Amino acid sequence: MSYNFLRIFVFLTLVFEIALSQTGGEIIERLKKKYASVDDAVVKFEQKVKYGVSKFEQSFSGTLYFKKKNKYRIETEEQVVVTDGNTSWLYSKVNKQVIIDRYKEDQNAVSPDKFLFSISDEYIPVVLKVEKVDNKKVYIVKLTPKNENSAIESAKIWVVDGDWDVTKVEITDINGTVTTYNVKSVKLNSGVKDDVFKFVVPPSVKVVDLR
Repeated sequence: MSYNFLRIFVFLTLVFEIALSQTGGEIIERLKKKYASVDDAVVKFEQKVKYGVSKFEQSFSGTLYFKKKNKYRIETEEQVVVTDGNTSWLYSKVNKQVIIDRYKEDQNAVSPDKFLFSISDEYIPVVLKVEKVDNKKVYIVKLTPKNENSAIESAKIWVVDGDWDVTKVEITDINGTVTTYNVKSVKLNSGVKDDVFKFVVPPSVKVVDLR
């Protein structure tokens, strides 16, 4: 087999595979269908942030607790973000300060729960490529906001064909900062208690109440 023929063969094989793949819209619909039956979830993840201007990189691990509707708790080494759907708490461990406010649903918010469990119709999905990971087909789907004023420039999600698990999320904001979440484990419908979504202010912590 000649080199040129081999290149053409590989190219045609890739084109054929992509032609048989799901479209971005179909993948998002499958994700919505799967997570429509999810009442709560516990997700352990690793987060990496590369800031657009300074190029400074920061990595840490965290846990996301999620429960319908509009209840989530995100814990990392540096901060805790909690909402019960009515009140939100932002606790900075470094600054020893907690900011309390009324919960406001922000379509532009950059958080893992938004892309793991509640991808809205505010994004245009396009399949960028298909990869093989541990003998499984993984779709890389780019999400572009329909709203030109969105704080998010684009996002990518890695979705496993068949079980439709999201294993990775990469979000780029308008300042060029790239935030990547690698999902380490997921527990669905494990019965997360409502108490998880209430924040108890630790002693000797400054409270800023904006309600």
